Amino acid sequence: EKPPPYPDIFQVSKGPHIVYLSETHRIDYGEAPGSVGRLGSFIGYHEDVVKDDITRCLLEIGQQATVFEKLHPSAFPPAEDQITDVLNLRWVVLASHHQLWPLLWHADFVVGMRSMGLLEACFMGKRVISYQPGLIGMNQCTAVNLGVAMSCHSYDSFREVLNEEIICKKPDRRPETFDFAGPEVVGNIYSWLMNEGYLSA
Repeated sequence: EKPPPYPDIFQVSKGPHIVYLSETHRIDYGEAPGSVGRLGSFIGYHEDVVKDDITRCLLEIGQQATVFEKLHPSAFPPAEDQITDVLNLRWVVLASHHQLWPLLWHADFVVGMRSMGLLEACFMGKRVISYQPGLIGMNQCTAVNLGVAMSCHSYDSFREVLNEEIICKKPDRRPETFDFAGPEVVGNIYSWLMNEGYLSA
């Protein structure tokens, strides 16, 4: 399969190009200790904390970079790209028409929390960071739990990894078939669904 076209927005923004997969944790789980969202109690962070930390890290590192923030569809992405420039950092809140696949494919690396898009980026051979500062409870990032994405739970560890990614400019991994995605996976899933009673013979 041919690679997707290079996103136009990448052509007018200098790299490295970082894709940030935002989510709706503030609404879903609250924004502070003791608060509760529509899906449960506070998990230790939310998407705006992650966004602020990414911004702070990149400004401290001081290297030129552009972050493309892909909002969750339920967060009502804007109709037009929203661009903010601060020193060497450009932050682009992407409009709703941008498809995820080309962004991930052509990104230098991808940052998120626990979006399934992180796993998709791993399958493409991208360098992926799951950042969940102060996480409370179990880590529900599938890409981390499968061992294919880097995981950071503190600002210092995140800054260290981000600095290495930007300064060293590591190449992408080649897309690969992971051990957990072997030919027996479909049969295993089917057997599990049968055993749990989700399917009947």
